[in-house]
Amino acid sequence: GNYAEINHDIWYNRTKKRYHGLEMLIDNLLSKSNDFHEDKELLEQTCSAIDAIRIEANKCVHRDYKIPNEEYLKTLKIENAVVSARKLYKKYCNP
Repeated sequence: GNYAEINHDIWYNRTKKRYHGLEMLIDNLLSKSNDFHEDKELLEQTCSAIDAIRIEANKCVHRDYKIPNEEYLKTLKIENAVVSARKLYKKYCNP
């Protein structure tokens, strides 16, 4: 739950003095998934769900220029991804 210097590079690029983009953050978290022990599977599922949402959002905004309807949004299971992310956050970032 406390700040750990070793984890700083997961979310922040010290050289460029800026936060990583979502894609890099997901990749960095996945590379550390073994460190989450009993929550490894939850972390991997959460990252996978968030990455799928990221990819689809980018398609809608940058390629297809479409406004997704409610039925399409339900297929992305955004609520499940948020619930999973909140579980991880509550346990590891805000104990």
